[in-house]
Amino acid sequence: MKVMSFSCVEKLPKLLNHTCGQTIRPAWKTINAGKCNVIINLEWNKDGRLGKCLGQRYDVLKQPRFKIGEKFRVEWKSRNSPKDSWFCSRCGNETYYSPELGSLHKDAVEKNIQHCVLDKFPKILGYGKITQVFKIEMSADGKDISDELAVLDGFSNAQEMLDWFNSHYSLKKIQQFFVYRWDWLK
Repeated sequence: MKVMSFSCVEKLPKLLNHTCGQTIRPAWKTINAGKCNVIINLEWNKDGRLGKCLGQRYDVLKQPRFKIGEKFRVEWKSRNSPKDSWFCSRCGNETYYSPELGSLHKDAVEKNIQHCVLDKFPKILGYGKITQVFKIEMSADGKDISDELAVLDGFSNAQEMLDWFNSHYSLKKIQQFFVYRWDWLK
């Protein structure tokens, strides 16, 4: 079964109470090309060679990861935590149990995290079934992004969502994303 992983703390409360049934993911992947030997235009460079290096990284459009009707597991921080992990429902950080101190953040001492972890949740948040998949375009001006889309995605409004996406994906140029909507399974 495929896994849909989340780490966006802004969405956490709505994921925990199963009122968030949408996520937006990049419609591209970044390829590391290794040594560059691609010529993109024919002109003399400063070092006396013909052409310019395209660079060692470039983006390629990809197919949607999920299909309509597909079932999947919803997890919190899937890639960087063990399967039996528990997390703080206030900040999303991984926790552990100490017989002397009770539940603590995994790195509470190093990061000086002081709020309590009375309410925690397991890594697996539940299961879902994809109901819609479609592509959108997003840029920093946010002209085509509605508050409705943002709220369905777990944000308070379109500006909060745009700020988050801009900080993670740089929306200086128009970017394409897949929108996945799902129903939570009981």
